[in-house]
Amino acid sequence: MDAAWDRKDLTALATLFAQDATIQAGPNAVLEGQAAIRAFFGRDFDNRRGTMRHVSEPRRIDMVAPDLALVDKLVRIEQQDADGRWTVLRTFLNSTLLRRVEGSWKVRTIRAHVVPNT
Repeated sequence: MDAAWDRKDLTALATLFAQDATIQAGPNAVLEGQAAIRAFFGRDFDNRRGTMRHVSEPRRIDMVAPDLALVDKLVRIEQQDADGRWTVLRTFLNSTLLRRVEGSWKVRTIRAHVVPNT
């Protein structure tokens, strides 16, 4: 997901999500379905300025069932300045539910909670 986000590859990013996926990031409305998620990231990519990256740090993975995994991770959105240094713009604690669909893992649900930058 990080690599697809970094290169603004909307097709690659969208295919990581199940057709019935949902995302809720902070107080924003819940995005429901792969098409809504694709449209959201498409607008995000169109409005992005400068060099940015998405950095995920998995903290815990629990197998809930053979085809269902719960992943807790820290996610940072960073921007590179003219000197090549990265600045954290936003940090989230994510709980992500992954479901195996026809042999590959798809995101079913993401709940992202904003962490104040210090």
